[in-house]
Amino acid sequence: MKVSIVEGRRTSEYSKSPKVLVDVYRSTTTIPLILNSGAKYVIPALTSAEARSVASEIKNSVTVGEKYGIKVPGFDLNNSPFDVSRYDFSGKIAIITSTNGTKVLRKIQDTGDIFIASFVNMSATLELLQDFEDVQIVLSGRPDGSADEDIAFGEALRMSLLGEPYDMEKIINRVRRGRGTKRLIMIGGRRDISLSLSPDIVDFPCKYENGKIIKIS
Repeated sequence: MKVSIVEGRRTSEYSKSPKVLVDVYRSTTTIPLILNSGAKYVIPALTSAEARSVASEIKNSVTVGEKYGIKVPGFDLNNSPFDVSRYDFSGKIAIITSTNGTKVLRKIQDTGDIFIASFVNMSATLELLQDFEDVQIVLSGRPDGSADEDIAFGEALRMSLLGEPYDMEKIINRVRRGRGTKRLIMIGGRRDISLSLSPDIVDFPCKYENGKIIKIS
């Protein structure tokens, strides 16, 4: 198996190989938790205006989003693992927009199979990826550069796919001490850290297809 890790914001051309989108703090953690809470599916939007427009046409929709870490005014929920974990999405459709994850997803949406992963659904995603010969891990990063939490998860995912040994506890502790965690605390997201760094609390992979992110049973 060939596994590569790329920075989504910096990469302009992609192959058609299957991809794993990573945005640990917070989109690719929030989305599996939304689906785990009973949502029919999640629609990613590029902007808050697009999210509002989509939501206005869908019954039982829930708007989820942030801009530079702060909840979008008028939205139902922040792009926060803690917030969505306390909300009952049963039978609802979530529309989500974010500073990083949904932006990079829009860039890669036409480049083959795309899976949404973080620590929360890592094992389920790994099981699905075993059948592929070439996998590209796409890190969302941040407007001002790389995200150390995305890099750490991407490395762990790559080592797992290649059968290389690593210590998950050390990986998670590395993220806890990292710049991304400090930044998240500064913008009021302290409560999101524990959930974002909880391996395998979601037992299914997530896939983007036809404009929606769905749970794969």
